[in-house]
Amino acid sequence: MNEMIKIAGLAVIGIASVHSAQAQMVATDSSKPWSVSAALRGFYDDNYATAPNSAVAGVNRKQESFGYEITPGANLNLQLEQTTISLGYVYSYRYYENRPENKADQSHSFNAKLEHTFNSRLKLNVSDSFVSAQEPLLIAEPNGFTPSPIRSNGDNIRNTGKIGLNVGVTEELEFVPTYTNTIYDYSDKDLNPGDLSRKALLNRMEQSFSLDARYLIQPKTFGVLGYAYGITEYDNSDNINPNFPTVAGSLLIPSDSRDQTNHKVYVGVDHDFSSQFSASVRVGARFTEYSNAMPGADDNKTSPYVDASMTYTYAPGSLIQAGIKVDHAASDVGAIDGKNPVTDTESVLFYVQVTHKLTEKLTLTALGQYQHAKYQGSTLDGLGDDFYNASVSLDYQFTKWLSAEAGYTYDKLDSELETFSNPQPRSYDRNRVYIGVRATY
Repeated sequence: MNEMIKIAGLAVIGIASVHSAQAQMVATDSSKPWSVSAALRGFYDDNYATAPNSAVAGVNRKQESFGYEITPGANLNLQLEQTTISLGYVYSYRYYENRPENKADQSHSFNAKLEHTFNSRLKLNVSDSFVSAQEPLLIAEPNGFTPSPIRSNGDNIRNTGKIGLNVGVTEELEFVPTYTNTIYDYSDKDLNPGDLSRKALLNRMEQSFSLDARYLIQPKTFGVLGYAYGITEYDNSDNINPNFPTVAGSLLIPSDSRDQTNHKVYVGVDHDFSSQFSASVRVGARFTEYSNAMPGADDNKTSPYVDASMTYTYAPGSLIQAGIKVDHAASDVGAIDGKNPVTDTESVLFYVQVTHKLTEKLTLTALGQYQHAKYQGSTLDGLGDDFYNASVSLDYQFTKWLSAEAGYTYDKLDSELETFSNPQPRSYDRNRVYIGVRATY
């Protein structure tokens, strides 16, 4: 009860201080190109380390904590005659009262986007997304897959840069060449005993060169034919076999044994059913070659590729977004059979988000996400993880500058590794609640 009083006190202090600052603010033109914000939250997390439900080596690592989070941010949006520039930055400082060491997590998120229209048939798009964080969903891949559903200590970095062109050939036909580069740099800070190096398991560079041909079938419908060539290179040769050298006959298996190239071929449709309802579908196949596969391992894989999504704005301020993705993603599981590595996963992702304006001032947001990741390679082939994430939040806007917020998040990992002959405790569940205030100007 005392901890809940502390959280309530934090929220009250935040409201009082923001109201004081608000009294000195004056209304500005809502079209101003910049905005700044800050949020203060008190929270409770019943498994902040995403520790497995079962004990590891007789030790239960699952720990809970109350804490607080401070999140300032800033955005800039410039609309020039032929150019649009968007910049956004969010910093988070999260303090865990009951964590025995390294009580604070800090994360950074930066996004930049530039669009320049040369003429009616030629447009340039450049973007970059940088994240430094510890939470699994924050370091997720750009396509939405979460390669490691386990929390990673330290300053773990994902940076995705993209450059593309829209080239109109005729009134109906345009080509869209795109280059995407994503770098992952994980830290090995504070590894638990027996844990494999996260640098070896997840540090890599992914590159993709794609070309889409989009044809205007009718005023609100585009047909799409596309091809993409991808390269994944792990950046060191560290061992990813937890049995080496302690188990007789086990091999040193380097991380670059997971290197691969892939080809995707797909067709699709983009269609606007109305000004409120739009959908996009891509369906095809992926052909993957593991260029440094261990001797005797399968070095080729053919799998389906799907990327479908829809957005429906059913009322002012209320909308539904949903989708499904089928593709390959990286894995934080090494060569636990002692012979061959898990090269990657064949993954399926379902997601849905609903934003509903209950009243003029009160907004409800609900998010659900399910990912099934099936391990590829080694004797684990066919086993996998099921990762669930669900959240619900309420936002009440007192004024245009000040709002209160509260929410709940549930995470669950069900891993079939625990059915393997060499059990690896991995499955966990996690509950988080928060309450706070946010000021925006």
